[in-house]
Amino acid sequence: MLKETFKKLNVFLFKSFKCPCCGKRIPNGSYSCEFCRADVSERQLRDEHYVKAKGNGLEGTMKDTALKGAGVIFFLMAIAHLIRVVLKVEVLIGGVVLPVWASILAFIFLLSLSGWLFKSTKATM
Repeated sequence: MLKETFKKLNVFLFKSFKCPCCGKRIPNGSYSCEFCRADVSERQLRDEHYVKAKGNGLEGTMKDTALKGAGVIFFLMAIAHLIRVVLKVEVLIGGVVLPVWASILAFIFLLSLSGWLFKSTKATM
């Protein structure tokens, strides 16, 4: 069991791929090429040798987490605008009352942005 885990970890850490800029082999897991300093993080995610790691505790990426976090924040902001519209709360900005239609537009925009972010995280999984 332990030997098999080390074998999977070895494959994940030490497989290499060609740098898209200079063509030299660099280890899988690098964010930039050691030779030409080119950013390879996008290439690494698309590379056929990259282990997606389903089932061994490594699923999900930092990008998915960031998208979900932003989606939650935008959703909460949309709910705050909806509450303002329902309860008819006046908002003063520099002595001027913010019209309710601005909150309705903000609610629609933020809710659709939140939905788009959540949809994009499901598409990457």
